[in-house]
Order: sequence, then structure tokens, then C-alpha cells
Amino acid sequence: AWVEAFQGMGYGCTADPFSGVSTGGYSNLASVDYEKKQRSYAATGYGLPAMGRQNVKILTEATVQKILFSTSDNGAMAVGVEAKIDGQTVTVKARREVILTAGAVNTPKLLELSGIGDKERLEQLSIPVIVENSNVGENLQDHLMTGISFEVKSGIATGDPLLRQEPETIQTAFQLYSEQKTGPMTIGGIQSS
Repeated sequence: AWVEAFQGMGYGCTADPFSGVSTGGYSNLASVDYEKKQRSYAATGYGLPAMGRQNVKILTEATVQKILFSTSDNGAMAVGVEAKIDGQTVTVKARREVILTAGAVNTPKLLELSGIGDKERLEQLSIPVIVENSNVGENLQDHLMTGISFEVKSGIATGDPLLRQEPETIQTAFQLYSEQKTGPMTIGGIQSS
């Protein structure tokens, strides 16, 4: 309905929010484990289930300083990280692979601190160049949000009682979720751009 509403008003619709075209409307997938009917994120979707595995060690209060590489004629391969844990700089080696998931700001920062990025910038900072890629750390765009307020005719249901945290509405929403895994507590808001 969201997509059809935007198209019906003559606005374009972005089928892929990651295409670089940020005009129009789109609905994004919510982070929900549909089998369990629960919200999900990295810790619940991967971290907690993996905690019992022998080959996984989860470190908290650890900050990665840079990625460590092994280089050869075939290129560079990440083999571990240098991290600060309890004030000490330690090396953590990977047996198979290093997965970098540090967010929109810290991912390029770590890549650059590790020697992957614009050659001139890295050389100015005395960081040895492992992989030259002038795109790293560039084209960061903020996704602004605009709130739209409007009045609806009396008798039309809205999300206002939830926003106002009306006890009866909240109780009904929690009951729907706990008993049937349905209702407004199953999903976050709709996004558009």
C-alpha cells in the first residue's frame, strides 16, 4: 500500500533503497526473525546462537585499532586484528576469515587505519598502503528524515494512542504480540525518503 500510495500521488518509487537514488518512497525490511517472530539484530541473530561454539569467542569492551594483513604476490588477506582490551593492545589472529562490520563511519576508518584507502591520504598519515582504493571513506551521505503531520477524520484509527503510550492500547498491543505474535509490536516504523 505504501508504494502504491506514492505512485498514485505521482511520486517515483525506489525499489532498492541502496541504489543511490534517494527520491520517492520505499518500505524497508524489518529486522525480524520470521520463524521465531522476534526482532533480531547481530547479537540475537548470530552472537547468542554462536556463543556455545568452540570456534567462536566473543569479546566485550574490546576496540579494534586496525586489521592485520598477510601480503603476497596474489594480494593481501586479512589474518587478524589489533585491538585494545582492558587498556592493553593485543593481537587477535583469525583461523579462517576476518569479517568487518563496524558501521558506516568506523568501517572506512578501520580500513584506512589498516592501509586500505586513498594512497595520498594514507601516505600523508604515514600509513603503509596495503590496497589502494580512493573510494574508501568517500561519499558518506546522511539520510535526512522529515516528519509530516496531518489531521484525520474523527473515527479513523491512527498510531497516536501508541505514541501517547495510552495504557489500554499498550496492553492490547503487548497481548497481541505475546499471544499471537501479531500487532504493532512486531515491526518498527515505515521509512521513506
